[in-house]
Parts: sequence; C-alpha cells; structure tokens
Amino acid sequence: MHHRDSLGSDQLIEPGQLGLMTSGEGIAHAEHSPVPHPALLHGVQLWVALPSAVRHAAPSWEFHRALPVLSDRALTATVLLGSLAGETSPGTTHSALVGADVHLGAGADALRRSSRTSSTRS
Repeated sequence: MHHRDSLGSDQLIEPGQLGLMTSGEGIAHAEHSPVPHPALLHGVQLWVALPSAVRHAAPSWEFHRALPVLSDRALTATVLLGSLAGETSPGTTHSALVGADVHLGAGADALRRSSRTSSTRS
C-alpha cells in the first residue's frame, strides 16, 4: 500500500510493516495500490477513537519497518499494536489495545497456554 498525507508523508508499506496515522486535530490522507502490484493485496485499516485527553493533539504519522514476531509451534503472531506475550510493538497507542496478525498452521492450538503468556483480570 502507498500512503500519502497532508503532513508530507509518502511511504510504501509492505507486508509485515506498520503505517500508523493519528488524526488528532486533522489530517488528509490517501492510500493507493502501488503500480505495478500483485493481483491480491493483503492489509488492514483500523480506526480507533482517541481518548478525550489527546483528541485535539497534533496529527502524526509513524512508519515501522520491523515489528516483533512471536512463534510457538504452528502459531506465528506479528504484534502490530500494544503488547502480547512479552513483546511490544513500537507503534504509539493512546489507549489500552492490542493488535496482532495471527497465523495458525496445522496442529496449532491458540487456546493452549504456554509458559510465555499470562492473563490478568481486574
């Protein structure tokens, strides 16, 4: 995906990378498929409401070429935002959230607890 915005950002985002735009007081942007491009493109665009305390902050753009990847048997997870199983994304978040690209291979058990993961409830 090719991202451009009113801050002057002009970035090609490839699989496994993170482009993170925070609108704050406002930003104009566009995403386009690069030319040439494969017949099938994979990507996700999520919109998250900003907490009141940062809703009117200056807009920003971040690009992260490398993201943490967790592997356990036939499970692979790229941590896009937040923290998961001891790995933390370099992307800035303004609320408690986790985003991960999870791939399960044959024999993977996403419900199994490994010694690396834990869960807390309040």
